[in-house]
Amino acid sequence: MKWAYFRIISGTLIGGALGYYLKYKIEVHYKEKMRERLLSYNREMKKGETMDDTSELLSDS
Repeated sequence: MKWAYFRIISGTLIGGALGYYLKYKIEVHYKEKMRERLLSYNREMKKGETMDDTSELLSDS
């Protein structure tokens, strides 16, 4: 009888720890992916601003 309680408690603890670890890894991966997308977006916006600036300079002449 004690063996069954031990199995249930240890399975719960190990399963909880594994679930928390997996959630943590997924969250870190997601944050890194979003950070890369944000940096890419900022680069595109800056590239667009420089294109607008050059087109304004060309249209003024």
